[in-house]
Amino acid sequence: MTATGLAGADHRLILETFDEAIEFADKDTPDALVRCREVFAEATSKARRFSPKIFSGMFLPSMERVANRFAGLEARRRAAVTAVAAQKFRMAQEGALVGRLEDLVPRFLPSAPPDPLDGQPLRYQRLPAGFVVYSVGADGRDNGGLERGPKGKVKDFDETFIIER
Repeated sequence: MTATGLAGADHRLILETFDEAIEFADKDTPDALVRCREVFAEATSKARRFSPKIFSGMFLPSMERVANRFAGLEARRRAAVTAVAAQKFRMAQEGALVGRLEDLVPRFLPSAPPDPLDGQPLRYQRLPAGFVVYSVGADGRDNGGLERGPKGKVKDFDETFIIER
């Protein structure tokens, strides 16, 4: 492979792809997430074209999901921080639940955290026995705070943090 230059082309594609992806990793916007997904999808397509890049073709497709995983983790982290602030509100209000997340600002949160998946404010919903703070899931749709089910059971779900009394 080295003599034909295929190894060099394969190596270059991987490095160029990661250079582009790193640019978007520093940006905390839904547009950067979409662009990062596109970078890996384009690279996967290039790896499969003639002349095929064997290592890129095996490695890069799995990287398309990395951006989604990080965005999902960040969404749950923001939901958890917001839920803790809502609990502080509840303690300060003798057990009353917050009406809307905006009521937590500025006393309990410096600002309402945006949803990393769509840029809108995180969602909040009262439940019969508590509340849920959530982000739209990787599907980009608000599923009403639908929790992630057992693996493979629920495809459309939100990234949730639930507090029950």
